[in-house]
Amino acid sequence: MSHLPELLDRIRGALADGERLPYPAGEPEGRPDLAGADRESLAARISERLDALRGPGDREPAVLRVPDAAAALRTVREALEGVPRAEVLLPGDAREPRDYRAGVTGALALVAETGSVLLEVPDRDSAWASLAVETHWVVAGEDLLVPDLVTVYSGLAARAGLAARSFRRENPTNLVQVTGSSRTADVEKIVVVPAHGPTRLRVVLSREPVPAAALRTLAG
Repeated sequence: MSHLPELLDRIRGALADGERLPYPAGEPEGRPDLAGADRESLAARISERLDALRGPGDREPAVLRVPDAAAALRTVREALEGVPRAEVLLPGDAREPRDYRAGVTGALALVAETGSVLLEVPDRDSAWASLAVETHWVVAGEDLLVPDLVTVYSGLAARAGLAARSFRRENPTNLVQVTGSSRTADVEKIVVVPAHGPTRLRVVLSREPVPAAALRTLAG
């Protein structure tokens, strides 16, 4: 954690110099001012960002907004209907590393500005649900929405939870940032999605918090 203050200073310096994050083709340029934004504005922004980061041919909404935890779980169950349990990775599953149809995770934070999902990956088995799957389902409450990465790293540097209970633990172990499906254009400038990992990222965003333990109830 000792390097975080320096990293935070570099991020703040870049923002002060007016540097912009790269935005996908077709999305309006410019960084919105999300400081102090309400949850509705943050939810709208992360939806916009993740829609812009979908792969070619993917026209389904990247963020599905629901009223409560029960509706969030029901949404995922319906989406996974017909998918064999052996092809779904849930939190706590200890499986061999191979490709699966779907993986379900919670989140530590949802970053509105970049459309990023922050995950804690405490061990190898916990990583497969967000890496070795065709569709990565993230189930999270609006209480995890934060405006930007500066807010995230400020919270980490202080070894404290973000405002509005964004971090469930004081000291996350392996923190992974997922921003849409991976992509590359290294070969003849042809965009390939995914370059690795999931083809699709779907966030089921509940207006109420979703207990992490509730995701295990999706097993059937």
